[in-house]
Amino acid sequence: MKYVNLIPFLAVLLLIAAAVELQGRQIDDPDRAFHEARELAFNNQLEESRRMLREILEVVPGYHDVRIFLARTYGWENRFSSARQELETVLNAEPRHPAALSALIDIEYWDDRPREALKIANRAVSWHPNDAGLLVQRARIEILMGNPASAARDLHRADELLPGMQEVRELRNSLEEGRLNNQLSASYTYDHYTDDFEPWQEFWLQLQRQTPIGPIIANTRVADRFGQTGVQWQVDMWPQLIRRTYGHFHIGYSASALYPGLRAGGEVYRIFPDGLEVSAGLRYMDFELDEVWIFTGSVNKYTGRWFYSIRPFLAPNDDGLSRSFVATVRRYLNSSDTYLSILIGYGFSPEERRLIDSPDEVLNLRSSLIGMNFYWLIQRNLQFFTEFRLNHQEVMALDDFIRIYTTHSGLRLRF
Repeated sequence: MKYVNLIPFLAVLLLIAAAVELQGRQIDDPDRAFHEARELAFNNQLEESRRMLREILEVVPGYHDVRIFLARTYGWENRFSSARQELETVLNAEPRHPAALSALIDIEYWDDRPREALKIANRAVSWHPNDAGLLVQRARIEILMGNPASAARDLHRADELLPGMQEVRELRNSLEEGRLNNQLSASYTYDHYTDDFEPWQEFWLQLQRQTPIGPIIANTRVADRFGQTGVQWQVDMWPQLIRRTYGHFHIGYSASALYPGLRAGGEVYRIFPDGLEVSAGLRYMDFELDEVWIFTGSVNKYTGRWFYSIRPFLAPNDDGLSRSFVATVRRYLNSSDTYLSILIGYGFSPEERRLIDSPDEVLNLRSSLIGMNFYWLIQRNLQFFTEFRLNHQEVMALDDFIRIYTTHSGLRLRF
């Protein structure tokens, strides 16, 4: 019993000894403590790293490299106000400190404030004209803001100062790709049904043009079904609306019963910190026998090389409200243009191709899907994509379920 009573006392002594040892180590060797804090941060132990960094600054307040690194750890988590406060402390003491200016440029860039980032970069380069890193940072911002000539000059100067920089090569490739404002896509879709239903075949041809207001896309879809051939034309726009907000608007027309006579829609996307994106929108389709309104939206999350999304569809009808959803998990591979996605869904949506699209009752049929798609950047300007889906679809005429196997493949050329 006596030993049990001593346990709390010994625990307190050990904690005090550990704290004293840590404090002593930081006072005696702040450089070593800084190295350990960096290792913690790079191992994603950010709170522990920041605790050590603050302790170093209590002992050596003027250790600017420590404060700059602390600011960057805040930036990694989109805590931009905290990052700016730390960097202002350094720049108030040394207004021309190159590492602090570089970090502040990154903070403004990450916070989607390219104009502010460019102002700081211009000032930094004027003070440090032979700093290759600052020139590369300014070039990155100039590319984003549509100033390729200025970016090319900065990259050329950076390459003269420090030949062989990987960032210079990457940004030069980005400049080359930025000159490719057009995309031409062609694809083919085939739906195979397990029961005695004719397959659905569809050909897609799409032309995209990058414009100052955002991408504009014209596409044509040609379907072969029930001995008929139908064509649909559609135009999509993806304009930038305000900071961190963009939209998707489309309108399409078809004279064929295989497609809605008129389809239109709009959706607004809002980008939030920590890789979160939320959207809300409305879609309309005018079939020969019915009109369909669909409320939709999405919640999307980017984290590292992963992307997660869920999209619901709500369609009012005579029997109430049809509900469905599609969820996506995506893994980016060696670039943003090469990735693998898994999709699952439940509930019928007129957005999906099925046996019948027009009757109002179809909206209440049960359906589920699972699928995967793969996008692969073969060359700098050529991308291959393919998708496989399995749908389990209820059919009113059969009072049963059938399976639908879908393949969709194509190529996209940038020029």
